[in-house]
Amino acid sequence: MSLITNACTHSQAKNQCIQFLKSAPASQKTSLKGLAFFTLKHAEEDATKTALYIKNLLLNTDLLPQFQQALTDCSKHYKTLVEIVEDSINAAISDAYFDVVKFVKAAIADVDACKGSLGKLEQGGIDNSGLIHRRRKGVHVNVESIAALKTLFNTALSIAQAGEHN
Repeated sequence: MSLITNACTHSQAKNQCIQFLKSAPASQKTSLKGLAFFTLKHAEEDATKTALYIKNLLLNTDLLPQFQQALTDCSKHYKTLVEIVEDSINAAISDAYFDVVKFVKAAIADVDACKGSLGKLEQGGIDNSGLIHRRRKGVHVNVESIAALKTLFNTALSIAQAGEHN
């Protein structure tokens, strides 16, 4: 079994995991540590940019109170998320896969909590689909549909779980 296939064994989205890890530089495809670092650095970049974007949105004084609350909730979760990803990277570098698993599960909980806050807007009949988007590499990314970030974390989780079994 190849390293990438092994790394994606525990992934909920195996095909996405494999495709993503195949895009890693050759130097990072030689170990689980390299794959974990590659994945977590991508997650860190995305989470940091999104946290800054949300912070800037909160500067808008014309937001409806419901939007303000949802963004404030997400801002808190993303601030924590960025710190957790940094801890995950340090744990991966040290081959502390048990800690990576713990940190990544906490990061996924923060992503889900933000998504839940945004979901409350929808439940209240408020359309937030166009509210929170930003441009990243020419693509609109909607914070509401944070599936890509969650997929990155699930990939990192799978790598860490594979590392625990080695």
